[in-house]
Amino acid sequence: MGRALTALEEKDLDAVENYLTRLAPVKDAIIAPFLVTGRLLGRMAHSLGQSNRAIRFFEEALRFCRNAPYPCELAWTCYDYAPVLLERDRRGDRQKATALLEEALEIAETLRMRPLFGLAVSFRERYHAKLARKPGGLSRRELDVLELLAAGLTNKEIAEQLFISTNTVATHVAHILQKTRSANRTEAANYAIRNHLDGSARDRLENSQFG
Repeated sequence: MGRALTALEEKDLDAVENYLTRLAPVKDAIIAPFLVTGRLLGRMAHSLGQSNRAIRFFEEALRFCRNAPYPCELAWTCYDYAPVLLERDRRGDRQKATALLEEALEIAETLRMRPLFGLAVSFRERYHAKLARKPGGLSRRELDVLELLAAGLTNKEIAEQLFISTNTVATHVAHILQKTRSANRTEAANYAIRNHLDGSARDRLENSQFG
């Protein structure tokens, strides 16, 4: 597990994949200093782009920590799990990410886990718009269009990506400009970047820390 942690922190994905395969059968274990294997496996799967698998590991880690109970490790698991849900961004993921982050903050405050508390507060401030149910009042489809717009795609390219007409894209863009109070596409793209609503969040989200 120590080698797996090192591989993860060094972003050695070949080694991460190897250790993930070897450690997956030992998902319900805890080692000093209070690191549940499920949390490590979740981080490893996420680094490999396996979001759904990562979520299964994190769910198992949550169950393990709640049953033990291991409140400190539970708090860190909540913190590491939240950005994975936020990145996947399916129905209900934002609400669950918000709840997990609040749980991490509550435990961290109660147990005076200052490093975690600071990280969780900072994360909540950076991603407050994306954690909102409807950031900026934008609909789910408008957020999809905004992400592609911020990536520099034209209306035609966005239409092809989302399997909708260019007229529909144009309507969504007009609504986005109005809701974000942007004068043009460049300002809308800057809004997306400032509020972490663009597609570049993966690298930043992978920087969540281990306890």
